[in-house]
Amino acid sequence: MLGQQQASLRTGAVLFALLMLFADISGGVLSATTPTTETSEYEPPILVEGLPPLMCGEELCERPTRHIDR
Repeated sequence: MLGQQQASLRTGAVLFALLMLFADISGGVLSATTPTTETSEYEPPILVEGLPPLMCGEELCERPTRHIDR
């Protein structure tokens, strides 16, 4: 009886270790995916009627693209 109980505990421990290993691997695979669309680093400037545009030297300032990856 004691031998069966030890074998059962050992099997459970091995299954738990494999579960933790696969859970860790799947999290890494999901976070390594890259977006399929190419995005530029800057977006066109925002022009508001009645306000002067923001100038960067002789050109209109482009605004940085802000994408929050969640």
